[in-house]
Amino acid sequence: GILGSRKNCLEPHRDYNQINSNFGLAIYLLLRWAKRMIMNKSKRLQKGVTVWGMIAVAGLIIFFALLGMKLVPGVIDGFKVKTALEKLSRQPGIASKSKTQIADALDKYFEIDEIRSVDLKTDLIVERRGRVTIITVDYEYEEPMIYNMYVIFKHQHSVEVFGGG
Repeated sequence: GILGSRKNCLEPHRDYNQINSNFGLAIYLLLRWAKRMIMNKSKRLQKGVTVWGMIAVAGLIIFFALLGMKLVPGVIDGFKVKTALEKLSRQPGIASKSKTQIADALDKYFEIDEIRSVDLKTDLIVERRGRVTIITVDYEYEEPMIYNMYVIFKHQHSVEVFGGG
C-alpha cells in the first residue's frame, strides 16, 4: 500500500521528466535534420565559379574602374573651380575690379590648381547689382568615353562679393 501510493505520487514527476526528455529529443532531432538539410543544400550549391563567371566579374570591375577614372577628374575640376572662386571672393577690393582684372586674378588660381577646362574669356560672367558683384563661371567639361560617346559635365559656380559699386 504505502509503496504503491508513494509510487503513484512520484509518477507525475516521471511523466514530466519523460516529457522534457522527449521534447529535448525532438528539438535535437529537428536541429540535426535542419543541419543536414543545410549541409546537403550548401554542398549542392558549392560548385565554384566558372571561367565565364570570372570573366564577367572581371569585366564589370574593369568597366567601373575605367568609368571612375574618366568621371572623377571632371568632378574634381568642378570642386577646384568652386574653391578658386571662393578664394577670389575673399580678396580685398575684388568687387570693384573690372572683368579683365577678375579674370587675371582667377587665372592665377587656375594655373596653381591646373584647371584647363575653363576658358575665362567666354565662361566668366561678372554682374553688378548695386553694391553686390556676382562672379559666375559657367562652363562645360567634355570627357570622351568610347568612340563617339562623351560625358559632359555642366558646371555653374557663383559667388557674391559685397562692396563694389
